[in-house]
Amino acid sequence: MSTGSQRGRRSWAGVVVAVVVGCAGCSAAPQVAAPVTVAAPTVSVRATPPLPVTPTPAPPAPEPVPGPADQVAAAEERVLALANEARAAEGLAPLARSGDMDAVALAWSTHLAAGGLDLAHNPDYSTQIPGGWSQAAENVGWMGPSGMVAEEVAAQIHESWMASPGHHANLMNPAFTHIGIGVVTSPEHGWYLTQNFAAY
Repeated sequence: MSTGSQRGRRSWAGVVVAVVVGCAGCSAAPQVAAPVTVAAPTVSVRATPPLPVTPTPAPPAPEPVPGPADQVAAAEERVLALANEARAAEGLAPLARSGDMDAVALAWSTHLAAGGLDLAHNPDYSTQIPGGWSQAAENVGWMGPSGMVAEEVAAQIHESWMASPGHHANLMNPAFTHIGIGVVTSPEHGWYLTQNFAAY
């Protein structure tokens, strides 16, 4: 995989969002959001009830990437809230957050962020989330260092997912019942967000 320093040379199939932030009476210079990138979505489908399998354990997370715990928690909560608000607007049931699925999503975001890697999907997510699902999917997004607060980062990446037909389909799939969310950030590499979905 390429390093973060090579990210700028790649042609991304993603959504780039530029935001200029200003306020009346503020003396600080306006902040400009870093580009947002979302990887092409992945979906796994099981047409018949799955055979009992032992899930592949999630890869051990590398050393934690620096990032204030409260900012990470705020971003994760906002990602969940935005997903369920969008589903409610379409008359769909909310997604329940799963701690086991959170662990898979967090391990993947940590893996990417630890080395500032190019955005990519976890090739093993479908075997790492708890067994018994009939459908599963993953959305991954990245935003470079921007100076934005966690809730704003979550909103920008959510909007990018919603603007992408494949990511939107994952978020709005009426079959999905559970979600795992993993957010990692560092001053050097920016924000990595992973969503895992499953239908139980």
